[in-house]
Amino acid sequence: MIGTIALLWLLLWACLTLALAGSLLAQFLFSLRSGVRMRRQFDALAKRQQGFRVLKADVPAVFTLGWWHPGVFISRGLQKLCSEQELAIILDHEHAHRVRRDNLRMLAGQIFCLVLPRPWSRMVLGDLQLMCEQACDFESARRHGYLSVAETLVHVGRVIKQSMIPDAARGFGGSDLELRVHALLDAEKRRLLPLWLSLSLSLTGWQVFCWHWTLCITLRSG
Repeated sequence: MIGTIALLWLLLWACLTLALAGSLLAQFLFSLRSGVRMRRQFDALAKRQQGFRVLKADVPAVFTLGWWHPGVFISRGLQKLCSEQELAIILDHEHAHRVRRDNLRMLAGQIFCLVLPRPWSRMVLGDLQLMCEQACDFESARRHGYLSVAETLVHVGRVIKQSMIPDAARGFGGSDLELRVHALLDAEKRRLLPLWLSLSLSLTGWQVFCWHWTLCITLRSG
């Protein structure tokens, strides 16, 4: 009797697991299909340039769209409001998203978070979004410098905030913008030790270790 009940519970658990897995897979495929359609629509509206596409829109906007082979889209409105250096920083940031396939990463995170309570899901996805944005900030900073990227984030954040569509460039106008700017400024303050100082500290540490080891041997022998 007990074995029959345990078998029924096992079958019920297996059915629920398969149903959940099927639901997650269906949601994932649906999101993939919707993303492909959206990408085709924006491709038709944008003008292709080297490494990115330009949208004929006065609203400031920039984003990366697509799953397997993402594309970078930027509006003429944002181009008019930014300097050449700021545009280079923005495009390098978005190209980092494209190389990392962060859209696919976020989609996978959203699918897996469907099984979590909504407050937990928002927290996990928010942290994942922040880590993706910071990774791209630092990738752009490797070429342009931490301070330049921080200044560009502040400038574009203000531009996006004043626009009619604040989500058009979420990566540059999100609620975590202050955290990202502080992370860049903290990185700017860090300085690597000079080579001679690193070698001196290493040599001093080795000498202290040898002296301590010799002293211990001497005390044990005595």
